[in-house]
Amino acid sequence: MLNYPQLLKYFTALVILIFVPLTGYTQIINESGFLEIEARDVTGTFGSAVAADGDVAVIGAPLAFVSGVAYGRAYVYTRNNEGWTETAVLLSGNYPQSGGGFGTSVGIDGNTIVVGANRGPGTGSVLVFTNNGGDWTKQAELVPEGAPDFSAFGSSVAIDGDTVVAGAENESGIGAAYVFTRTGTTWTEQVKLEPPNGVRGAFFGASIAVSGDTVMVSSTGAPTNSNVLVGNDVPGSVYVFTRKGSSWTQEAELMAEDATLRQLFGDSIALEGNIAAIGASGDDQTAENAGAT
Repeated sequence: MLNYPQLLKYFTALVILIFVPLTGYTQIINESGFLEIEARDVTGTFGSAVAADGDVAVIGAPLAFVSGVAYGRAYVYTRNNEGWTETAVLLSGNYPQSGGGFGTSVGIDGNTIVVGANRGPGTGSVLVFTNNGGDWTKQAELVPEGAPDFSAFGSSVAIDGDTVVAGAENESGIGAAYVFTRTGTTWTEQVKLEPPNGVRGAFFGASIAVSGDTVMVSSTGAPTNSNVLVGNDVPGSVYVFTRKGSSWTQEAELMAEDATLRQLFGDSIALEGNIAAIGASGDDQTAENAGAT
């Protein structure tokens, strides 16, 4: 499934136009024009992450206050004939420290929502919520096995059916992505995906997309030459992995034909079937940092 900063499912659902972290609102465009959803907590970075599937949208506010501390929240909105209505507020329920980052990333597919909390506990985590009879309840908390503290697991997340993929962009200074699968109500870690070059500062897992048996993982710090470390002066790349049975293999590494330094190619990814859209917010081909897709 696709999630913001990805394009939304099938490219014809809601399109998120803008978020303003300090004042906290999200604008959505549909056939009737613009809808502005106001955040009640203006300090919560409401709109930092957005995902939608059909008539349901989930919006992250990773600095929203819970019991006086900025642990983060995720808000669920449902569309009906009268417009959009807030129908649920999701909370982690696990508050190890201020700034847990719950709501840093979000994803939704059908009756399942996933929310990343990349700043705690320890490695970070991804919470899975399911809708049963109209109520959203926590089904599982996903934590990567063997990952060190401060891995920022949950910095990105995507879901398609019974598969969840989450990025840990700071793991060991390189980054990683983890695939989890669901059988019934039980989630199991299936594989850990890693970049082939293992360059420090690669931020592998900064953005994630999954569709069926294909996963795309960005590495916005990937250099043009895998044998050369050039710090932040890199264009970035996107790695494509495919699954056969329960085994994953790297299929391709994608880079922009006009790759330039600091291009940030891959800082957003959308994937549906055999079509992918990849953002490069640092692209300056038309103007400085104008961005491109």
